[in-house]
Amino acid sequence: RLEECQMTKKEAADLAEEYSAMKEIKEGEVKILKKLVAANEKIREEAAQNLSLGDVHGYETLRQARIDVRKSRKELQPQEKSLNFLKKSIYELNKMSKAPRGITNSPAELTVATWDQPAVTESTERLDISPLFNTTTNCRGKSRLV
Repeated sequence: RLEECQMTKKEAADLAEEYSAMKEIKEGEVKILKKLVAANEKIREEAAQNLSLGDVHGYETLRQARIDVRKSRKELQPQEKSLNFLKKSIYELNKMSKAPRGITNSPAELTVATWDQPAVTESTERLDISPLFNTTTNCRGKSRLV
């Protein structure tokens, strides 16, 4: 994955640290906005309750409270999206910077399977099992039908 991004492990770690600092700032902003949304929702609930109890100016108060809730949620949504993007990016960058270096190419030779070699070989995708079909005995030395 680092090869795809043309990024070294050190660059990925530095970028993750930078994103972490940005995340801390963004979390503070989101926390304030969530408190504002909660306060506006509480005002809306109280206005709805007062309207049901027969408040004369209750509908206008409820209408304004609903508008305030919508506005505060509209402000909160993009902030939460950017915070989630930062968290996802930090997670991926940390995985890339701490991951072991992968093998870019596998050996090209075929591995020939025999009954004497029960261990799994490293390159099983290139395993040639045709010699096993040409024998008339199984792994226990007993004859088998071909």
